[in-house]
Amino acid sequence: MSLNTDLPTLRQLELLVALPGAASIAAAGARIGMSASATSHALRALEDAMGCDVLDRMAAGVALTHAGELALPHARDVFASMQQLKTVAA
Repeated sequence: MSLNTDLPTLRQLELLVALPGAASIAAAGARIGMSASATSHALRALEDAMGCDVLDRMAAGVALTHAGELALPHARDVFASMQQLKTVAA
């Protein structure tokens, strides 16, 4: 079994989950322990992997695009599934 390298990474999905409610892109990254530069790179890589913008850069503050809003619950589901894996393993 091979992994599809075109998929978003967990770190990129973590950033997507951190974006709503953040004052800025950098603040969302800082919330999860990323530098401003790493946040910028992760966001760009996430959008490349998804093939669309997930963030409206014209909005004041941080606003997800329609695609970002649609992807957000799936990203949250990934982390919920990971928690379930930990519970099962315990």
